[in-house]
Amino acid sequence: MVLAELGRKITTALHSLSKATIINEEVLNGMLKEICAALIEADVNIRLVKKLRENVRAVIDFDEMAGGLNKRRLIQRAVFKELVKLIDPAVKPYQPVKGKPNIIMFVGLQGAGKTTTCTKLAYHYLKKNWKSALVCADTFRAGAYDQVKQNCTKARIPFYGRTLLPGDADRRLTFCRWLVASCRERSDFLRNIIWSVESNFSNS
Repeated sequence: MVLAELGRKITTALHSLSKATIINEEVLNGMLKEICAALIEADVNIRLVKKLRENVRAVIDFDEMAGGLNKRRLIQRAVFKELVKLIDPAVKPYQPVKGKPNIIMFVGLQGAGKTTTCTKLAYHYLKKNWKSALVCADTFRAGAYDQVKQNCTKARIPFYGRTLLPGDADRRLTFCRWLVASCRERSDFLRNIIWSVESNFSNS
């Protein structure tokens, strides 16, 4: 998985501090180079990666650092703080409202853990007496629906979707583009749709 591989590379880079007998600029630069390379390889915005590097270097000043301080721990804390900033939007999280449909869409790289996270989120609300269900809308990965089915069956969560058939990807993409365009033209478009368990959509 993408996140697992990224985590392994970041952990390896941080472990290089433990192997170094002397913590200096060269060691810090080498560690930051490995971490930044791993983030860029994982498709993290290069501007965010550059900002992370600059912020860590701004905090770690070897000339001003007092003797006796644990340099390894200070560097690790600085890196951890900046990594948290990458995934923390610093905005109030979405709060679902009872009595109305609440739709949450998960998007991301293949292997990022979307299906697993969706299942856990649906199960979380199910345990809190909410009605929750999963809809598989993956148009690329052939085994996506099977994974949703397996997870939801085990967690006893209702799920909808089907395995991909020839031409499904193009048809779904066409429908999604039409739906997005319709929502842009009319802000209340989705409110005028009667949603049912099984629907045949058409853009004609």
